[in-house]
Amino acid sequence: MLDVSNYLFRKGLVARHPATERAAQLSALLQNLVRRLGRIEERPGEFATSPQQLNRMIGESVSLVVSLCDAVALLGNADASAKLYEALELRHRRVRTEAAAALLRLGDEAGLETLVAMTAEPVVRSRALSYLEELGMLDRVPANRSSPAARAEGALAAWLAEPAHFGVPPGGLELVDARHQYWPGFEQPLDCFLFRFEYRIGQQALASVGIAGPVAHAFMCDLQDLSPDDIYAAYAGWFAEHAEIRQTPAENLSAREHESWQSHVGELEAAGYQQIELVLRGMFFGREQWVAKAERHGLAGVLVVDDGDIAWYPQPQTSRPPGAAEMYYIHKGRELLRAFNPED
Repeated sequence: MLDVSNYLFRKGLVARHPATERAAQLSALLQNLVRRLGRIEERPGEFATSPQQLNRMIGESVSLVVSLCDAVALLGNADASAKLYEALELRHRRVRTEAAAALLRLGDEAGLETLVAMTAEPVVRSRALSYLEELGMLDRVPANRSSPAARAEGALAAWLAEPAHFGVPPGGLELVDARHQYWPGFEQPLDCFLFRFEYRIGQQALASVGIAGPVAHAFMCDLQDLSPDDIYAAYAGWFAEHAEIRQTPAENLSAREHESWQSHVGELEAAGYQQIELVLRGMFFGREQWVAKAERHGLAGVLVVDDGDIAWYPQPQTSRPPGAAEMYYIHKGRELLRAFNPED
């Protein structure tokens, strides 16, 4: 309800903010939530018995704090400044960013200083830049934090930190590749970036390579052993949507389709493939493609029977290698990117 009220007022759909009469209550609620988050930061064990419960509790509080910061700024409630200053003392970067933006909207220069500082944090960079741009103060940001690469890094960090993905920002991000190219679904060429990201859990490291630019995304498997060309291809194959591109899992195929697949098995075995296991049947602009896991010369991999031709993709020797789905994305993505970027 608070988000809807903020939206209606911001867009000029109502002359008076629907929560105007409750400004003092909202300010008090903001202060209580900020102090509660501060106690959680200091003594998390007193509030939750598991990391999942703690993350849910923090997420719910932060969501409401974000709405409250927006509301007190829209209401022009200068009395809330002290509460916003308390929010700036928290370690949570999203809360600090929202509090700084609210202070700046209320005319407090301390908000500008903090908001510019937050652009150094990839996980909140996109939001901080957006607020500064909205307020006409983007020129206060160092150029290396507002460049296309910096914005892309911020978009991927924010995506990784979403609860549906990793839930926390990565420990590090490193630019692997950048290129200007045509991308499926877009009429003009785009700046595309690959970033290596890493998470550390105790003594273990979990790392891979994600994409930003046309879309922010990362597979959970490890792509580090692949070339940048094939990593772009994997994401292009995953991203592309078209009526002429579709696939059906092996378990959903008809008896006739299984019979059609069996006609290829003998040829594959004669070519030296073993332990062949069908994964899916794809259709790619009128061509039938069969995707299967297999072994060849003792190495595991994925094969694609593409309109009679056989393409073989050995599986990288990592702890989390790409599976059949990701290898098929590479197969489709290579052709898509070649078609969109023939000069390459």
